[in-house]
Amino acid sequence: MEWVRGHEEDLINGPEAEGLKQARTNRLIALNICDEEATWTDLKDFIGCITQAAPTYVNIYQGHGKKWAVLEFQTLRHAQLAIQLVNGQLFRGSTLYLRQDREDRTLEASCKCCCEPRNNTVVGEWW
Repeated sequence: MEWVRGHEEDLINGPEAEGLKQARTNRLIALNICDEEATWTDLKDFIGCITQAAPTYVNIYQGHGKKWAVLEFQTLRHAQLAIQLVNGQLFRGSTLYLRQDREDRTLEASCKCCCEPRNNTVVGEWW
């Protein structure tokens, strides 16, 4: 198994990882950004070059020895395409991993377990 600097391995290879590789919203998380000099424009251009659909929003965060990014795409299809084409690619010397943001469950149109529509009008409601 591969160790990812600053991130628990189960985010990449664990039981939850497979479900997070299937985008259900247009917002993704990019993990394993190891280059301290990498900027949001570098990441946006890198993803746009590969997918021909650059993210509409990119923000890189750093803390606790980790560096990650929040990416937002214009459509769900663009987010799914990014996971297919960009996940596992080398970005500035380290393997980049894309997955759905675990905190975005309120943005999903339907429950992944029962397929019932979610009431997304209230933030935090999961039904």
